[in-house]
Amino acid sequence: MQIPTILVVAGIVFLLLSLVNIKGIITPKTNRKPLRVTGGILLITGILLSVLPDLPPVMATPTIVPPADTVPAPDEPKLAPAPCSPEVNITFPRMDEKLDGDGTVDIKGTASSPDFQFYKVEYGAGEVPSQFHSISSEHYTPVIKGRLDTWNTGALSEGVYKLLLTVVKKDGQSLWPPCEVRVFIER
Repeated sequence: MQIPTILVVAGIVFLLLSLVNIKGIITPKTNRKPLRVTGGILLITGILLSVLPDLPPVMATPTIVPPADTVPAPDEPKLAPAPCSPEVNITFPRMDEKLDGDGTVDIKGTASSPDFQFYKVEYGAGEVPSQFHSISSEHYTPVIKGRLDTWNTGALSEGVYKLLLTVVKKDGQSLWPPCEVRVFIER
């Protein structure tokens, strides 16, 4: 028997019970309103479910599907920003990010300090670069959660590179440590 049918039958039974006298259980003095209300609810629910069988479940949990470009492939590790200080950090590219070697990359993050003078973004080839090269000139305006620089990767060969963000204070000393992010250039 289907659930709507069971509900209709149960509703009818409750309504009939509210009309009859059963010795010792339902007497003329018994409040019959709860029986009528319960019977009516069951009857109406059963009829509605039998007439509208394709209603979606009321308690269904919505499925949220993120955009395809934010879902990592099953074999790719989840990437995270480099573990740097809040004043000196690169949020993009993230640590171990694979970058297209045929274009430009916006480097994003924060470069600020109460006694800020300038910041610079540099790159070096290899796991332990022997030297770093400036991506552009020094920047004299602090950046908070924004674009730090644009890196042209078109002339670089494939491989491991380190990005280095350094903030220099007004006394000429750099905030320590600088933020370092390892990336991979691929074609």
